[in-house]
Amino acid sequence: MKKQYILVGGALIIILIGGFFLFNTRAEAPEPIQNEEVIEEEVEVEVVAEPLPGIEQEEVSQNTLYFAAQLTKPATPDGPIPIEGYDPWLLLGRYPNMNTLDFAGVEAMQGFYSIENGKHIFNFTADYEHSAARTISPEGYETLLANISSRLKLPANTDADINIIIAMLK
Repeated sequence: MKKQYILVGGALIIILIGGFFLFNTRAEAPEPIQNEEVIEEEVEVEVVAEPLPGIEQEEVSQNTLYFAAQLTKPATPDGPIPIEGYDPWLLLGRYPNMNTLDFAGVEAMQGFYSIENGKHIFNFTADYEHSAARTISPEGYETLLANISSRLKLPANTDADINIIIAMLK
C-alpha cells in the first residue's frame, strides 16, 4: 500500500515538472515589425462601375453599367448574389417602390418581358431554355433604367442621377 502511494506521488511530481517546463518554454509571439519609413504618394483613381458578369462595356452605356451594379449590389458586403443574375421578381422583392410596369419591354437572356393585365409576362424567344433565361440582359438594364427614369420623371445622365433613382426605389 505504501508502495502505491510512492508511485502515485512520483507520477504526480513528474507530471507537474513536465507541465512546468511545457508552459514556461512555449515560443513567444514575435514582435510586430515596425515600419520606420512611411511612403505617401497621391494616386489618381477613376471610379468606374464594375460590369456584371457577361456584360461587355461596348454593349451598353456607362450609365447602364453603373445602374446595374448599384441596383444589384448586395445589401451587405458578403450578402448573397444570384449566380445567374436578377429577374423582375428578385428586384421587385428588393425594391418596394419598383413597379411592375417598369419591366415593359425589358430584355432577358432568352426573351423579353411584356405587361398583360398589370402583370409582367416572360416571352421566351430561344429554341431551348436554360436556367438563366429569365434574367435581365445588359440591354434589359438599359430599358429598365429608361422606364424607371421616365416613370419618375427624373434624368438618368450621371451617377448622381442614378443614385437618386435607386434611393427612390427603396
